[in-house]
Amino acid sequence: TICPGVSGAGCVSYVQKPVFSDGHYNSASATPLGSLTLLWGDGLQNTGLTSACHGYSSPGTYDITFEDTLKRYTPTSTYCAVNISQPIYVLDSPVPDFTYTSSGLTADFTDMSTNNDSIWWDFGDTTTGTSTSNPSHVYATVGTYDVWLHAYNECGEDSVMVSVVIDDAGLNKESNTLVLYPNPASSQLIIDGAIPGTQLQVVNILGQPVYHQLVTQSKEMLDVSILSEGSYFVKLTGDGQQIVKKIVVQH
Repeated sequence: TICPGVSGAGCVSYVQKPVFSDGHYNSASATPLGSLTLLWGDGLQNTGLTSACHGYSSPGTYDITFEDTLKRYTPTSTYCAVNISQPIYVLDSPVPDFTYTSSGLTADFTDMSTNNDSIWWDFGDTTTGTSTSNPSHVYATVGTYDVWLHAYNECGEDSVMVSVVIDDAGLNKESNTLVLYPNPASSQLIIDGAIPGTQLQVVNILGQPVYHQLVTQSKEMLDVSILSEGSYFVKLTGDGQQIVKKIVVQH
């Protein structure tokens, strides 16, 4: 088993033995290499060598064959072809790939890599990754995370990145009484139906907090004129529950 694109990765040798009994002997006893051909299985060959090394540009399974010739005195034929074959497997490079689904702050990942013998996940936050095939990961807050999957085999490593969006879908229970308007908002955002004592936090699409306050009344007015245009998430946390709603700021 060798890797593609490596010069001289596969080496073979052949011992050529003369036979003098029973009317058989090496056809080239004076020049023993003259009847030898080495076929690499990819259309290339060498002659006159008992050992050599070869590299392959493409993955696959190849039959390496040594052909020699014995000369024998028979009424029907003067030469008897002899060949010895051995397979060699050229590995393919690892191809990383994955899919994911998310519910609330939890993302479930499915490894779909090929040609690999191990993997490593980087979830795009400050936590330590894992080599588990199909992990679940809980993020601290909503946002977009660059998740990397690294795939390895004997021939090297390759990686792929997918931007994973963690939003408000499935986060605990939505409140039918909580209303945010106008949405999109340009200067003021009304939060109607909030519970006094709830912690209010605004995070950007990257999951970075940009505003925080304590809710003091059921109808709060939030100044969004200080925020740049774009999408944000308003999080209200209290009594062991969390409600997250998406807003758009347009000036």
